[in-house]
Amino acid sequence: MERAFYFENEGKRLFAVLNSPDKNSLNKGIIFCHPYGEEKQLSHRVFVRFARELCNNGFYVLRFDFYGYGDSGGNFEDTNLETQVTNAINAIDLVEGQLGIRKVCLLGLRWGGTVAALTAERDARVENLILWAPITNGKEYIEELIKKQLLSNLINRNAAASKSQIFEEIRSKGFFNIEGHPLTMASVEEMSGINLTTQLSNFKGNAFIVTIKDLPGGYESLEDLSGVYKKNGVLFESKVVEDKNFWDWESFFEWYSPEQFNRCTLNWLVEKSGRR
Repeated sequence: MERAFYFENEGKRLFAVLNSPDKNSLNKGIIFCHPYGEEKQLSHRVFVRFARELCNNGFYVLRFDFYGYGDSGGNFEDTNLETQVTNAINAIDLVEGQLGIRKVCLLGLRWGGTVAALTAERDARVENLILWAPITNGKEYIEELIKKQLLSNLINRNAAASKSQIFEEIRSKGFFNIEGHPLTMASVEEMSGINLTTQLSNFKGNAFIVTIKDLPGGYESLEDLSGVYKKNGVLFESKVVEDKNFWDWESFFEWYSPEQFNRCTLNWLVEKSGRR
């Protein structure tokens, strides 16, 4: 069964979809944390399909829009890392309150992986953590977003043709549109301060980190995170797959499905659930 609804988070409405197995339930809850900006839209179909696949294998799956995204309340420029972590914690409250599931798994893609990892630091109900190509360094991610936008500007002959021009526009207008999403100076400062390799210490559950073989910096990020979790005593596994980047426009128009991401993640979850 797939049910769409709204739930409250500090007086704000968040949109959610819950997939519930009709038989062979494992009584396990998985909460998806979507990525930043346009990457959320481009990966949406992958999230929906994988949520349904997980449900068919006995898992309850909750997908929701962070505040300021999609069908949730608020404007995009009002969302930040703190609101997103708070939204994720409230989603855990929802799963526990409605389904009676006290231990959950968070699955985060890209910036959603960053949110999931930081949420797991603050909420002991996160038993399992799945990070798909997570952003470990926010400053480097800002650079990546700006480079992509500059390339788009060059192709479309838009005004801003350099990084300095983009930041000048942020200072003068208060924001700059990155693929249609307003990037504010507050967001730049907050995201630039994120480095997961120095901010993880409390999570003690199980972690599964998956990245793409050809993703720039992906393998290094995986190694860095694996080292931190190993030092912290986390039971972790990691996987490098040969899937394509499924959060860009090319994969979106190809209706690309990351079969290796899906298969290895499902196998890991089934193993952790105790069902072989």
